[in-house]
Amino acid sequence: MKVLVFDPGYGDVKCAFVDTDSAEEMRLFKFPTLVTQARGGLDFGERSGRGEIIWSGESWLVGEEAVRVGKVRDTTTNEFLKKYLSLLLGRALLDVEDEVDEVVMAVSLYDWHRRNDFRQVAEKVTVNDQSFTHKVSLIPQGYGIWLECLAPGDGVIVDIGFRTVDVLVFVDGKPDGHRSFGIGGLGVRDFISDAAKLLSARSRVEFLPGEIAHFLQRNDPVFRRFGVEEEIRSKKEEWSARLWNTLTARDDFMRAMALAGSVVIAGGGARFFIRPPSEEIAEGIDLQILKDEPKFANVRGFAGSLLEGGGEEK
Repeated sequence: MKVLVFDPGYGDVKCAFVDTDSAEEMRLFKFPTLVTQARGGLDFGERSGRGEIIWSGESWLVGEEAVRVGKVRDTTTNEFLKKYLSLLLGRALLDVEDEVDEVVMAVSLYDWHRRNDFRQVAEKVTVNDQSFTHKVSLIPQGYGIWLECLAPGDGVIVDIGFRTVDVLVFVDGKPDGHRSFGIGGLGVRDFISDAAKLLSARSRVEFLPGEIAHFLQRNDPVFRRFGVEEEIRSKKEEWSARLWNTLTARDDFMRAMALAGSVVIAGGGARFFIRPPSEEIAEGIDLQILKDEPKFANVRGFAGSLLEGGGEEK
């Protein structure tokens, strides 16, 4: 069976494609969660590829193609995913270039109450006059990270995204809905918004937070060019401390951490998160911060379990 594990984050779309009937390894890929309508201009042949996507009767640019054009849609509104989910999934399915039997979609705990709306949107997608119909299964954000890092043991997964921070607690090898929660507004956008304002003011060009996240990931020289590197570094330190203080101020987080003994910090925001001072971590707590492609951990973990025959539908 051919499966696309699909994580439509507010900063990047992360994907893993696997064929459980073959011995081939999973294929990982991602693109920025940025969309804009295609505008006029000169056609140098790029429109014949995936650069321009026809969706809902209009031409759209998705991912890096949208970054280059600018005037992208704000990804952090409550309605963004519901409105553009099928376009993002369509881009992913075009990138796969193979038949997909099932899409396993990761949903933020912050958005978990809307999961059935997302499922309905994702079941049938039409782009470039191609219709894709497939089974859709849902997993909570962080489930794949647990499979990769802690399974079958218990622990606390902190998945730092662009907009949200999801805390998924595992007890007896299963997600515990009573202690798991999602927080909106404390993802990396919290400090990237300030970075966007700094860069926009210095460059006299308006940059949105989603574009700044993309620039940070690829170490774009634009920050050095306009002399904002030090300010951005300071904002990152402040954000890391603010996020950790917010989590540890919650009794449910502290209790889950004490009982489980293991905490894994992952997601795209893990690469920016600065480890708290040792005195702020209770003795006996194993705190792990994933730095090796943490953005892919969720899709990589679940796809790996499928290849090993251990993936379960949720």
